[in-house]
Amino acid sequence: MKILKFLAKPFLWIEGRWSRCSKWFKRLVVVLFVVPSCLVVACSLLFVVGYNVLESFCEVPYVWDRKEVSACLRVDEYSDGKKKLYDKLEKEYIMDGMQWLSEVSDDDTLAVIAFPGKRGYINVHTAEMVIEPQYKAAWIFSEGLAAVRNQDGMVGFINKNNEVVIPFKFDAKDDGIVLPYVFKSGLCFMSDSIGLFGIIDRNGNWLIEPAYDYIEWHTIDGFRKVRKDGLYGLLDSAFNVVYEPIYQSVLLEEAQDRITLITDTSGCVVDYAGNVVVPFLYEDVEVLGYPISMSSSEENGYYHIESAVSDYAKYRINYEYGLMNAKTGKIITPAIYSTIEMISPTLFSVSIGGYWQPEFLIDTKGNVVK
Repeated sequence: MKILKFLAKPFLWIEGRWSRCSKWFKRLVVVLFVVPSCLVVACSLLFVVGYNVLESFCEVPYVWDRKEVSACLRVDEYSDGKKKLYDKLEKEYIMDGMQWLSEVSDDDTLAVIAFPGKRGYINVHTAEMVIEPQYKAAWIFSEGLAAVRNQDGMVGFINKNNEVVIPFKFDAKDDGIVLPYVFKSGLCFMSDSIGLFGIIDRNGNWLIEPAYDYIEWHTIDGFRKVRKDGLYGLLDSAFNVVYEPIYQSVLLEEAQDRITLITDTSGCVVDYAGNVVVPFLYEDVEVLGYPISMSSSEENGYYHIESAVSDYAKYRINYEYGLMNAKTGKIITPAIYSTIEMISPTLFSVSIGGYWQPEFLIDTKGNVVK
């Protein structure tokens, strides 16, 4: 109580002094201090509310990013997501409604310019619209040709005079995102109506029929890697199939002229002529043992299992295990098991499809024990 009375003394003193003041003095204090404080708070609230309202309804877009295209053109991207093409020589914006402008290949001057539903070509050094927007999709020029998709959805190739060089005969499902429709060294990727890829020449003839999910452009010693249904294979320089796409991994070793081929269950190394250099590959191997006795400790309750080393081992490929003879190296089963544990001199407990899947038994020849 004494502490409260001590703390209250300043307030009681102020109250006593305030009660003795005249009405005019009190009014003067209110006018000079209280009213201005209330006005400041009110104005602050009005400013915050008004600013947010104006910002949401009357925001003026501003330049968010600038991309220099050439000495003549620049693309300005605004805060509202719109892009505008700026002519630096004429000092004005041109091509109203433009959506985007493509990159230009090193040996060319024409860029794809996109408008809603239409694509054309503009000279980035003169700002001249060389080919009026008329195509549903378009790709950059390379080696004098550019792929375009007409309003019927078919893909063909044109030259810089907008003349059709390769007819609109490709019902390409892919939009050139996975593999661009651009000629390099006289070759171009092309897809069919279901999205599989092949390679065409400058006459529009298929050199590689559309049969792959992906085709590697870069070649190593003439070999080209392809992918189909998630598996890899190899083509030679004449586009002949050297190895069918049945491998999880295909690795070309230029320094040693070798190819490593890995499947789900096995792996090997071959030379460029197809001769087997290393007949079998694995990621890891572990010699197996089986329990021969078990003892327990009365003090701590732990069990001790004594094991004997066997003549068998489990090997790993792509996180799956197979069984092999540890002495001879002979493969007994392919690497198809999630787990392999030896439980006796002649039996193994295995599972397929994950560690938590039901287990079953196989013998030393890999046969399922019923």
